[in-house]
Amino acid sequence: MAWSLPLQEGLGLTLSGGTRDALAGQWFVGAEGKYAWADGAEVAGQLNYTRGASSGLSWRLSVRVPAELPLAQRQNVGRLEGTVQDASGQPLAGVLVRAGAATTRTDAAGHYLFSALPGGPTALTVGTGPDQVVRPAVPLAVTVTPARTLTQNLRVLPGIQVVGALRLELPDPARLSAESQVVSVPPSALAGVPVGLQAEDGTITEAISSETGGLIFAALPRAATWWCRRPRGTHCAPWPP
Repeated sequence: MAWSLPLQEGLGLTLSGGTRDALAGQWFVGAEGKYAWADGAEVAGQLNYTRGASSGLSWRLSVRVPAELPLAQRQNVGRLEGTVQDASGQPLAGVLVRAGAATTRTDAAGHYLFSALPGGPTALTVGTGPDQVVRPAVPLAVTVTPARTLTQNLRVLPGIQVVGALRLELPDPARLSAESQVVSVPPSALAGVPVGLQAEDGTITEAISSETGGLIFAALPRAATWWCRRPRGTHCAPWPP
């Protein structure tokens, strides 16, 4: 049997005793103590006394010191860190952040850290809901520099849905000259047209028109002014009208 005696924070003592072989009259008593520091270092000692056919005293001492190789001494490894905040600047805890194949979650202060990423370009993404957008837009291409720390802060904003439609405008027949030819345009001409909404910061969100020319932009930040990005070879009225 064993008894644990917590003495103070980081310090513990365990007493144990019992029989190893009741028929042979062999019994033992022992004590084990351990002290752990806040940085993860600890020292532990164990003392056992056995009485019986083979009596003896044994002891063991162990020391553990966490050590991390300085970033500057690692080969082709860099750090990536930052914060994830909401629209009002408050930290978001527990948000899944991915850098390439590596993943982590933000702490209570909204901070994330990748302490050892291979040097070179990687894609940074954040797990958000369908009605949220991230600024800068993700996936975000970042370049990790060996022996350096790259800081990239992100903000999660509530998104809105914008619904629109393409409209086909033909010239006024009265203005057509005798040499002009009237071309019949099928309704399918409105389908599959890429249209983009461009924000003031240059971020472009694109959508492809449906068979009837309908457009849906699922998640756009509220605090932004958007205008229509003209598809090549077409006329695009200002957005919003």
